[in-house]
Amino acid sequence: MGGFSGLLRSDTSRVLVRLKSDGSIDSTFDPPPIIANSTRGEEPGAVTLICPQPDGKILIAGQFSRVGNVPHFGPTRLLADGSLDAQFTAETSGDIQQMILDNQGRILVRGLLEGRPGIARLLATEQPPAPAILTWNRIGSRFSFWFFAVGEASYTLEFKQALDENKWTAVDTISGDNALRTLVDPVANGSARFYRIRVE
Repeated sequence: MGGFSGLLRSDTSRVLVRLKSDGSIDSTFDPPPIIANSTRGEEPGAVTLICPQPDGKILIAGQFSRVGNVPHFGPTRLLADGSLDAQFTAETSGDIQQMILDNQGRILVRGLLEGRPGIARLLATEQPPAPAILTWNRIGSRFSFWFFAVGEASYTLEFKQALDENKWTAVDTISGDNALRTLVDPVANGSARFYRIRVE
């Protein structure tokens, strides 16, 4: 569980903790101090994104400039006990707004990368979870979904105009190719639409 300074009453400098199944603090998880620079000097940073890997390692991002004694301005990886993974160095930084793993274990990040909106793909890790939507946007009547399309699967964007309707209407279909892809509803205007992506 990540957050800002004051996450724990007993240690207001902690911004990342792990809870046991009963909700108590897991004392075996002991990350180094996560620090941010400000006009007031150094102070506790903030962890706003957490992405667990299947091997127990943990990717984090947020508002910080160093982890322990090592400068870190972008995605950072911790080992299962919370210690810093010195073998991982992300070649991007900025305001990371979303972070997932693709089907080859590579890290997909979205946000203001180097000061500009964008999506980047980082290093390979381990086997990932199921595909997830990275982002969506609407420009005029055009509604788009960005996501990672796993190979040998087909993806169909469908909508209906009321939740109690039974019929879904297909508007776009693509085949997976292990790459970032987009599904688009080109005329998403008028009444509200409820979307789903059907995977086959």
